[in-house]
Amino acid sequence: MNLSARDLIDAKEATSELLEQLGLDAYIFEVEPNEGPWEVHVECAHSSGWQTVAIAVDRERLLASRSNEADRQALLDDWRERLSACRRSPPDDAPH
Repeated sequence: MNLSARDLIDAKEATSELLEQLGLDAYIFEVEPNEGPWEVHVECAHSSGWQTVAIAVDRERLLASRSNEADRQALLDDWRERLSACRRSPPDDAPH
């Protein structure tokens, strides 16, 4: 695997952007580079505490998601389902 520090930084930034778009209430994450698919480990708040979810992700798709709408949308759709038990932040325009 040809991994540069820039690729890992870009992957973490892409992951952060995707998770922000999903509107999770509280979470932490780590990107784990591997020989095959990379893994994104997300620990998120849910109704009775915290849960950890490991999501396999194609390195190229993750990196491309910052500039390619189709890749971004595909990852968002997959991750939304995988992280469905995580609490979501109320929308900014929600009544208080």
